[in-house]
Amino acid sequence: MKFCSLVLALVTTTLVTFVPAPQAQAGALAVYTVGEGETVMKIAAKLRYPSAPENQMAYAIVRANSNAFSVRTKERLVAGAKLQIPSEATVLATRPEVADQGVETLRKGEVRYQAGLAAEKSGDMKGAVNAYIEAARFGHPLADLRLGQLYDKDNTKTLPRDLQSSIAHYQKARDFGIDIEKPTSRAPDITKTSK
Repeated sequence: MKFCSLVLALVTTTLVTFVPAPQAQAGALAVYTVGEGETVMKIAAKLRYPSAPENQMAYAIVRANSNAFSVRTKERLVAGAKLQIPSEATVLATRPEVADQGVETLRKGEVRYQAGLAAEKSGDMKGAVNAYIEAARFGHPLADLRLGQLYDKDNTKTLPRDLQSSIAHYQKARDFGIDIEKPTSRAPDITKTSK
């Protein structure tokens, strides 16, 4: 489910250049440079192994590149970003029906996540939170990341400050492979004592 969310995110990205990685080791990854206009699905169709369906390839690409995606923009991959393309064995390790379900779930989660971004941009934080919650239910890791941030320190007061909920959403995003910034300390600085 988590992976599906990211696969959908990749559906809206582009890839221009392919540079094969050294093949000295079995399972070595190929490196691609992201360009303008292509989606993850287009990339998967273009680069898929003959024995792998597009969804299986797309799913593997997303799973291998969870930190390559932009969190707060419609275009998930930034031009110039490098993608690691998994080996054929890695791609085929996921059953096609699992990849199909993952890609479909990702698409649904991405639609809700995009709705959340649009609502937040227009100032509708209540609508944004509801959309992020729905996207998170589809396993969208970027929605979980945003909810973690909002429960942690929402300056709009849309959500109550809830560290347990914040940690739970951050952990879901982290489980998917999203890097979570280290929290800033909320403890008083005891090195500065007043005299």
